[in-house]
Amino acid sequence: MHARPAGGMLGGGMERPGRTTSSRDPRARLPEPLAALAGVGKAGVGSAGRPVGGAWLRFAAAAVASLAAFWAVYAVFVLTEPGQRSENLGLLGAVLRSEADRQASLGRLSLISLVSFGLAVALVFLVATMRRRAMLGILAAGVMVISIVAAEILKEVLPRPALVDGPAWILRNDFPSGHSTIAAGIGVAMLLVSPDRLRWLALPTAVVIAGFIGQATQVAGWHRLSGSIGGVLLVVAVALSGLVALDRAGLVAPSAHGRVSTRLRGLLVGLGAVLIVLGAIVLAIFVAFPLLRAPEGASGAFLHTVFDAVGSGITVLVLVAFAATIEPYALGISRGVAAQPRAPVPPVPPIRPIRPGGP
Repeated sequence: MHARPAGGMLGGGMERPGRTTSSRDPRARLPEPLAALAGVGKAGVGSAGRPVGGAWLRFAAAAVASLAAFWAVYAVFVLTEPGQRSENLGLLGAVLRSEADRQASLGRLSLISLVSFGLAVALVFLVATMRRRAMLGILAAGVMVISIVAAEILKEVLPRPALVDGPAWILRNDFPSGHSTIAAGIGVAMLLVSPDRLRWLALPTAVVIAGFIGQATQVAGWHRLSGSIGGVLLVVAVALSGLVALDRAGLVAPSAHGRVSTRLRGLLVGLGAVLIVLGAIVLAIFVAFPLLRAPEGASGAFLHTVFDAVGSGITVLVLVAFAATIEPYALGISRGVAAQPRAPVPPVPPIRPIRPGGP
């Protein structure tokens, strides 16, 4: 009798096609179409066994949702009489702020200038280049520039029908806010270029930058609630659209290290929710007790407080949602490079203690 050759030979002496006995991964034995669905083949298997494809669908769906929210805010607050009336009252309520509040807000807004914006763009590109992800740096810088250009164009192009009367300065169109767009662009770009392991730090920093600037535009009486929220939604939509192109270019890969701590995410979501609920409580008091808004300017003060809190809360939630959308992925790195296993580290030989009197 003859021993059967290793590897499983058929009666004709030919190996069974489509089988590889050297691989321990069962997905390696799948036919090519099924292997592609399982994330095996040219794209490779991502970290934690996740397939590398399909990120662009996630980004595209989120981009569509952001654009839909952007146009919904415009339709509700700019194209309707109740929306215009309430926002105009809220904007007039900024006059009742103390001089210290206005000066503090103007101080924060003064940080946003052409020079600071240019430095932020250069810094974002430099960080990505130092991480050897030049395409990601171009994307992040492009998001910042395209967003602010789009905001300025939309501010001039989008109509604001004269549905309510008021001073000439308050009837101008300020949707979306340029300052809020710049602040949100800086925060989103930080999230894009930061290392996966440091997204937990980039996210609260982005929230602080965008939240404080957006709130300052309302306190200073420069912009309405809709303009502040519109700027953030515009930046997120542009960034997600760029990520679709980045994924189609093969520069998005799964990552096991981009997860933001659930405790930190819950804390930020709770902060945004508290701000929105606080605004809702003030609005309920405004509606339930007409005598409180009887004095001159009281309606503006109530609505200004409501819009200030709600705008900050929505800004926080939008940025947290953006971070949750990108966190399963490493950005700007080739799928093939991300799928390569790391070389094993050789074991360190034990150190024998030296005994007195010789070895």
